[in-house]
Amino acid sequence: LVLVRSHGAVSVVECAGDSGDPVPSEGGHDIRRIATNFKGELFTLEADRVIQHIGLEPPARGWKPLWPTAEGVAEDVVALDALDSGNLLLFRSAGLVDVVDANSGETCGTWAWPTEPRESITSAASIEDGSAVLALHRVAGKGGAAKTMRLVRIELPAIARACAAGATALPAAASPRLRGGRSV
Repeated sequence: LVLVRSHGAVSVVECAGDSGDPVPSEGGHDIRRIATNFKGELFTLEADRVIQHIGLEPPARGWKPLWPTAEGVAEDVVALDALDSGNLLLFRSAGLVDVVDANSGETCGTWAWPTEPRESITSAASIEDGSAVLALHRVAGKGGAAKTMRLVRIELPAIARACAAGATALPAAASPRLRGGRSV
């Protein structure tokens, strides 16, 4: 799915399809990010909250907002992902990933990964419970125009069970184990 903005309207386009399904915004806020899960639910990041949507029943097309899943979301969120475990991942440019329980809206854990000087996260996605790929952007020092991008796979093994019933709070800003990573 791809989020498309055209003439003030926001649509979600299925890459295999030929048209977009409208996504209503809650309270007129601009939709900044989207994520879907295996159940076919859509999550949108609007202003400082994540809204959960369900698909309309055929023959109708589009999405119906249900309720806010998480509120008070940081402004620096650059990517949103929904895990099969029911957790949401909020990737932040400053180098943090928040794990949020989609049912309660509680933040179950926050992790940090080491970024290099003048480097920020520009995009990210989970690839399986416990792993994610980050796109890191680095700008050269003062006056330098050189920019580099690198992809890094990180492992956060506790993510899959971070929001499980009875789980204890995870330490904030725990350093994940990095696997791979090279400049592009």
